[in-house]
Amino acid sequence: MNRVILIACLLSGCSAPHPTRVPPPPSGAEMVLPGATAIADGSTIPDAELEAVIASAKEGSPGAAMRLSLHYAPSSPERKFWQRSAAELGVPAAQYNEWVRLKAGPDCAAMREALTWLEKAYVGGVVSDKRKLLDYRNQVAGCEQ
Repeated sequence: MNRVILIACLLSGCSAPHPTRVPPPPSGAEMVLPGATAIADGSTIPDAELEAVIASAKEGSPGAAMRLSLHYAPSSPERKFWQRSAAELGVPAAQYNEWVRLKAGPDCAAMREALTWLEKAYVGGVVSDKRKLLDYRNQVAGCEQ
């Protein structure tokens, strides 16, 4: 008799008295970028890839140059070199980084160069605050007087 009750109970679904509810999906937009990778580890390029990335950057790849600029320590000459290369190759984020590096330069020439990078970053869409650009232009103009 107990077997009949057990079989009947199993067939009727009584083995799960409270069905598991799946939570609803989160609200808001979901962004999916094919091939995207996280760079929270400091953007370190694995040793097995480093030589190929350097070769690609030397051939003029803006993305490879930017990747290398993020690979090296912030104050290293390698980082400055690859950041400058990425900026020259048209990477707006690198252009902005060059402005940050040069904006408080020791002289007017450095500030003029910094302004050039800020203008390029603005055109590239990295700087959306035109006021920042105008304020720095005024600062550079004041330097030259």
